[in-house]
Amino acid sequence: MEPLREQLLMTLSFLEPMSIEMIFIDLDKEFTLDNPDITMDVVLKELRALQVEKKLRQFKKDGQIFWIKPNKSKKNLWRRILNFISG
Repeated sequence: MEPLREQLLMTLSFLEPMSIEMIFIDLDKEFTLDNPDITMDVVLKELRALQVEKKLRQFKKDGQIFWIKPNKSKKNLWRRILNFISG
């Protein structure tokens, strides 16, 4: 289900971990209306597939599962600030 995969990647954040409930709330309204067959199981299956591809990271906090996009940047924040300032 390629459109769902694209929507999940657009919805998930690099900064804030999201639970399954948060993901459903943040999915595009038009997309969810056009695809009423999307269930929790379908979304979880797609999230697991994205994890296998290393496009998402999963972790548990207080017994709840969260997903976040991994930051691919190898430079630390300080190095990026210096590069930005030096132009």
